[in-house]
Amino acid sequence: MMAEAPLVEDYELFNDCGDMHLRGILHGSPDPRHEDGARFVSGVIQVADEEEGWAISYHGSYRLGAPLRPADE
Repeated sequence: MMAEAPLVEDYELFNDCGDMHLRGILHGSPDPRHEDGARFVSGVIQVADEEEGWAISYHGSYRLGAPLRPADE
């Protein structure tokens, strides 16, 4: 299941009003609303493991690629 999940590169997990979300560049989404390589913001993330490289929302699962690097690095 996770092997077929869309990949999110340059990702960032962030808090919005107490809910965790994921944003980044989405690749391989089966949802036609999301063009390959487009910037993406998820719905509420239920659970994520950055070390293992995955996140799960109400709407599906995501594989996490490289995290977003701060501009000063």
